[in-house]
Amino acid sequence: MAALRGMPMLYAALSDLLVAPRSPAVRDDVRVAVSKSPPVPLDLHADELAREMVEIVVSWEERVRDVARLVPLDTAASRARRQGVALSQAVRVLAPRIDALLALPAATMARGGELLDLDGAAAGLEILDMRRRASRALPESRGDSRPISIPCGGCGWRTLMELLDALGYLDGARCRNCGHEYDAEGLATRRADALAQAQRRAGAQRGAHA
Repeated sequence: MAALRGMPMLYAALSDLLVAPRSPAVRDDVRVAVSKSPPVPLDLHADELAREMVEIVVSWEERVRDVARLVPLDTAASRARRQGVALSQAVRVLAPRIDALLALPAATMARGGELLDLDGAAAGLEILDMRRRASRALPESRGDSRPISIPCGGCGWRTLMELLDALGYLDGARCRNCGHEYDAEGLATRRADALAQAQRRAGAQRGAHA
């Protein structure tokens, strides 16, 4: 499932929205007041989505570990993991066991302070919905970036969106389906590959009609 494999990239992109820009250098003779309260995330919606993403994916990891007879997660160690690490580890467990995930029977799971009976079909829908909501929260989904009409090399879908730098210039692309990212050089290579494939198909079609 491409949406699942793309979760760590989406999480990293959401996390980038929570990082404050580096402060300019301050002279030694200038006193700076420092607040004792914890910093507020720059994008509260992105912070909420990132936390929800980890909660959802790790909860399905726990259930698949059970049916696949894998070593259960140690509760204390699991809680001590950083969220990004927990998500990546969960994806590594789930990605090769998609069939087991989608075949899970209904069981009670916590969601948003409620207890719901969720099965494998719900897992698939939750992951797809999480991918959609996280993708829409990213700047390239809200700003002036445009779709790129070539297929993604990761999933084959035509869901690439421009990534723009701070000045608004094209700096790469991200797939809204699987989360795969391309820098400017990688995007140029992907364009060249897509053009070559289109030319080969056109040549084959001409040969078939000759």
